[in-house]
Amino acid sequence: MFQLNILLLTSIVERGRRKRLTKNLELAAQYPPTYTEVSKSGGGVHLHYWYDGDPTRLANRISDDVEIKVYNGGASLRRKLISANDLPVAHISSGLPLKEEKKTMYKDVEHIIWTEQKLKNFIEACMRKEHHGATAPEVSFIKDKLDEAYESGVTYDLRHMQNDVLKSHLAQLIKHRSV
Repeated sequence: MFQLNILLLTSIVERGRRKRLTKNLELAAQYPPTYTEVSKSGGGVHLHYWYDGDPTRLANRISDDVEIKVYNGGASLRRKLISANDLPVAHISSGLPLKEEKKTMYKDVEHIIWTEQKLKNFIEACMRKEHHGATAPEVSFIKDKLDEAYESGVTYDLRHMQNDVLKSHLAQLIKHRSV
Protein backbone atom coordinates (compact mmCIF):
# COMPACT_ATOMS: atom_id res chain seq x y z
CA MET A 1 0.00 0.00 0.00
CA PHE A 2 1.21 3.49 -0.85
CA GLN A 3 2.04 5.57 2.22
CA LEU A 4 2.07 9.34 2.45
CA ASN A 5 3.57 11.67 4.97
CA ILE A 6 0.93 13.53 6.93
CA LEU A 7 1.35 16.17 9.57
CA LEU A 8 -0.89 16.95 12.48
CA LEU A 9 -0.35 20.63 13.16
CA THR A 10 -1.37 21.89 16.58
CA SER A 11 -1.88 25.59 17.03
CA ILE A 12 -3.59 26.61 20.24
CA VAL A 13 -3.57 30.39 20.35
CA GLU A 14 -4.08 32.17 23.65
CA ARG A 15 -5.66 35.59 23.85
CA GLY A 16 -5.82 35.70 20.04
CA ARG A 17 -2.14 36.55 19.75
CA ARG A 18 0.58 33.91 20.17
CA LYS A 19 0.74 30.17 19.96
CA ARG A 20 1.62 28.62 23.30
CA LEU A 21 4.15 25.78 23.09
CA THR A 22 3.25 24.23 26.44
CA LYS A 23 -0.46 23.98 25.53
CA ASN A 24 0.40 22.58 22.09
CA LEU A 25 2.74 19.96 23.58
CA GLU A 26 -0.06 18.88 25.93
CA LEU A 27 -2.39 18.56 22.95
CA ALA A 28 0.22 16.66 20.91
CA ALA A 29 0.66 14.17 23.77
CA GLN A 30 -2.89 12.91 23.04
CA TYR A 31 -1.66 11.36 19.75
CA PRO A 32 0.55 8.28 19.21
CA PRO A 33 4.29 8.95 19.76
CA THR A 34 6.14 9.88 16.55
CA TYR A 35 8.80 12.21 15.21
CA THR A 36 7.75 15.70 16.31
CA GLU A 37 9.07 19.17 15.55
CA VAL A 38 8.37 22.58 16.97
CA SER A 39 7.00 24.94 14.29
CA LYS A 40 8.96 27.84 12.83
CA SER A 41 7.07 30.23 15.10
CA GLY A 42 8.26 28.29 18.12
CA GLY A 43 4.73 27.89 19.43
CA GLY A 44 3.12 25.16 17.33
CA VAL A 45 3.88 21.45 17.15
CA HIS A 46 4.14 19.29 14.00
CA LEU A 47 3.63 15.54 14.42
CA HIS A 48 4.87 13.50 11.43
CA TYR A 49 3.20 10.21 10.50
CA TRP A 50 3.17 7.74 7.62
CA TYR A 51 -0.51 7.33 6.79
CA ASP A 52 -1.46 3.75 5.83
CA GLY A 53 -4.77 4.58 4.16
CA ASP A 54 -6.33 6.70 1.46
CA PRO A 55 -5.30 10.27 2.31
CA THR A 56 -7.88 11.77 -0.06
CA ARG A 57 -10.54 10.63 2.41
CA LEU A 58 -9.00 12.48 5.38
CA ALA A 59 -10.70 15.59 6.73
CA ASN A 60 -8.64 18.79 6.82
CA ARG A 61 -9.12 19.32 10.54
CA ILE A 62 -9.44 17.19 13.64
CA SER A 63 -10.53 20.17 15.73
CA ASP A 64 -10.19 23.95 15.69
CA ASP A 65 -6.67 23.52 17.08
CA VAL A 66 -5.43 20.53 15.04
CA GLU A 67 -5.02 20.56 11.26
CA ILE A 68 -4.16 17.61 8.99
CA LYS A 69 -1.74 18.28 6.13
CA VAL A 70 -1.05 15.61 3.50
CA TYR A 71 2.24 15.69 1.63
CA ASN A 72 2.28 13.57 -1.51
CA GLY A 73 5.46 14.88 -3.06
CA GLY A 74 3.79 17.60 -5.13
CA ALA A 75 4.68 20.37 -2.68
CA SER A 76 7.60 21.03 -0.42
CA LEU A 77 7.42 20.70 3.30
CA ARG A 78 8.83 24.06 4.34
CA ARG A 79 10.26 24.02 7.80
CA LYS A 80 12.95 25.46 10.02
CA LEU A 81 14.28 23.11 12.66
CA ILE A 82 13.80 24.76 16.03
CA SER A 83 13.54 21.65 18.16
CA ALA A 84 12.62 17.99 17.58
CA ASN A 85 12.55 14.63 19.31
CA ASP A 86 14.56 11.60 18.18
CA LEU A 87 11.66 9.18 17.57
CA PRO A 88 11.18 7.57 14.15
CA VAL A 89 8.18 8.60 12.06
CA ALA A 90 5.33 6.34 13.20
CA HIS A 91 2.63 4.72 11.08
CA ILE A 92 -1.00 5.65 11.62
CA SER A 93 -3.99 4.04 9.95
CA SER A 94 -7.00 4.91 12.08
CA GLY A 95 -8.35 7.42 14.55
CA LEU A 96 -8.32 10.37 12.14
CA PRO A 97 -11.57 11.93 10.95
CA LEU A 98 -12.68 11.33 7.38
CA LYS A 99 -14.36 13.83 5.07
CA GLU A 100 -18.10 13.79 5.08
CA GLU A 101 -19.46 12.15 1.96
CA LYS A 102 -21.45 14.59 -0.10
CA LYS A 103 -24.84 13.25 -0.97
CA THR A 104 -25.89 14.26 -4.44
CA MET A 105 -29.29 14.21 -5.98
CA TYR A 106 -29.72 11.63 -8.73
CA LYS A 107 -26.57 9.88 -7.49
CA ASP A 108 -27.72 6.50 -8.75
CA VAL A 109 -29.43 7.76 -11.88
CA GLU A 110 -27.20 7.88 -14.91
CA HIS A 111 -29.62 9.74 -17.19
CA ILE A 112 -32.53 11.93 -16.22
CA ILE A 113 -35.72 11.08 -18.03
CA TRP A 114 -36.63 14.46 -19.45
CA THR A 115 -40.12 15.85 -19.75
CA GLU A 116 -41.11 19.28 -21.02
CA GLN A 117 -41.69 20.51 -17.45
CA LYS A 118 -38.30 19.20 -16.25
CA LEU A 119 -36.60 20.88 -19.21
CA LYS A 120 -38.39 24.16 -18.43
CA ASN A 121 -37.31 23.99 -14.76
CA PHE A 122 -33.77 23.09 -15.84
CA ILE A 123 -33.56 26.08 -18.21
CA GLU A 124 -34.85 28.42 -15.50
CA ALA A 125 -32.17 27.11 -13.12
CA CYS A 126 -29.55 27.70 -15.82
CA MET A 127 -30.75 31.26 -16.29
CA ARG A 128 -30.22 31.76 -12.54
CA LYS A 129 -26.69 30.34 -13.07
CA GLU A 130 -27.18 27.57 -10.50
CA HIS A 131 -24.92 25.01 -12.20
CA HIS A 132 -21.82 26.80 -13.49
CA GLY A 133 -22.18 30.35 -12.16
CA ALA A 134 -21.56 31.98 -15.55
CA THR A 135 -23.75 32.64 -18.56
CA ALA A 136 -21.77 31.04 -21.40
CA PRO A 137 -21.36 27.59 -19.77
CA GLU A 138 -25.01 27.66 -18.69
CA VAL A 139 -26.13 28.32 -22.30
CA SER A 140 -23.90 25.47 -23.52
CA PHE A 141 -25.34 23.25 -20.79
CA ILE A 142 -28.87 24.08 -21.96
CA LYS A 143 -27.95 23.16 -25.55
CA ASP A 144 -26.35 19.86 -24.46
CA LYS A 145 -29.37 18.83 -22.40
CA LEU A 146 -31.85 19.84 -25.09
CA ASP A 147 -29.87 17.78 -27.60
CA GLU A 148 -29.85 14.85 -25.16
CA ALA A 149 -33.62 15.10 -24.67
CA TYR A 150 -34.24 15.38 -28.43
CA GLU A 151 -32.04 12.33 -29.15
CA SER A 152 -33.93 10.30 -26.56
CA GLY A 153 -37.23 11.09 -28.30
CA VAL A 154 -38.74 13.60 -25.88
CA THR A 155 -41.29 15.89 -27.50
CA TYR A 156 -41.26 19.43 -26.18
CA ASP A 157 -41.98 22.97 -27.24
CA LEU A 158 -39.94 25.50 -25.32
CA ARG A 159 -39.89 28.24 -27.95
CA HIS A 160 -41.59 30.59 -25.47
CA MET A 161 -38.36 30.51 -23.39
CA GLN A 162 -35.96 31.20 -26.28
CA ASN A 163 -36.13 35.00 -26.00
CA ASP A 164 -35.50 34.93 -22.24
CA VAL A 165 -32.41 32.75 -22.70
CA LEU A 166 -31.09 34.94 -25.52
CA LYS A 167 -31.74 38.13 -23.52
CA SER A 168 -29.89 36.69 -20.56
CA HIS A 169 -26.90 35.74 -22.72
CA LEU A 170 -26.93 39.07 -24.61
CA ALA A 171 -27.18 41.07 -21.37
CA GLN A 172 -24.14 39.25 -20.04
CA LEU A 173 -22.16 39.94 -23.23
CA ILE A 174 -23.02 43.66 -23.08
CA LYS A 175 -22.12 43.82 -19.39
CA HIS A 176 -18.67 42.28 -20.02
CA ARG A 177 -17.92 44.55 -22.98
CA SER A 178 -18.92 47.74 -21.16
CA VAL A 179 -16.58 47.12 -18.23
